[in-house]
Amino acid sequence: MGNIEPSFNRQISVLKEQGAPQEIIEIYSHAKPDFFVCKDEYSRYIYSDFSIANASGYQKPEHLLGLDPNFINAPLVECADLFITEDKITFNTKKNYYTMGDFQHADSRHQTIYSKKIVYDSRLKKNILVLVGYEMNHSLMETLVSLLQSSFKHKFLFKKNKVHYTSYSIVDYELENPLTKQETICLFYLLRGKTG
Repeated sequence: MGNIEPSFNRQISVLKEQGAPQEIIEIYSHAKPDFFVCKDEYSRYIYSDFSIANASGYQKPEHLLGLDPNFINAPLVECADLFITEDKITFNTKKNYYTMGDFQHADSRHQTIYSKKIVYDSRLKKNILVLVGYEMNHSLMETLVSLLQSSFKHKFLFKKNKVHYTSYSIVDYELENPLTKQETICLFYLLRGKTG
């Protein structure tokens, strides 16, 4: 879409303008994610950063607010039911939900890993879902898929509009061969884009 990536401080300002309370601002500040959005129990967007808005086909984050994934203006809309189902699982179990996938957004194709968790919103006085996402390169995604293959609870493949989507959900996974402390540290840095 040709948008210049907003600065970290601008992203914080936008979340504050949307009414995000301090606990949400702190989650964003500590995570420093590539993608960030908060949803209500009906999967409607409450707070959004520029990245999620642009990936969903909207110029500004406020254009996305109040909508659910069925209103994504990108091929990714084919996965709306999947995203809503994941949100429901997260709300019903109150457990963190991790997923990774390869999706065609409005701005480009992204390989991403997401964490969804339930957080109490002091402004709305109810629980909301917080999604934090990080972009990965293709080789990192392939490495993680290979590493966690036996741990996936679901694997989804979408073949519409000549675009393939895969989403691997990782829910309360236990590896057959648990990672060593050093491997866990390496994985931590890999997920944050470090290479050496």
